[in-house]
Amino acid sequence: MTTKPTGQHTPGKWNVDVSTDEFNFINYTINGAGNEQTKHANARLIAAAPTMYDYIYIQARRGDMQAQKIIDELTATKET
Repeated sequence: MTTKPTGQHTPGKWNVDVSTDEFNFINYTINGAGNEQTKHANARLIAAAPTMYDYIYIQARRGDMQAQKIIDELTATKET
């Protein structure tokens, strides 16, 4: 019998504020629940997301069906 792993996440409500500075850098401020350690961990995870996506995308291109499923789910158009 296999069980689906349960993940831990920071509960919402999440608010994202986006602004630019004088150098046109985009700044994101994410306000969510949790202490400073949790907020830093979430920031590191968000910063790593493009690298993780690239890795999964490459694996999907190499024929990894689970990676392809993840890419399909990430790129699917959601109806609201």
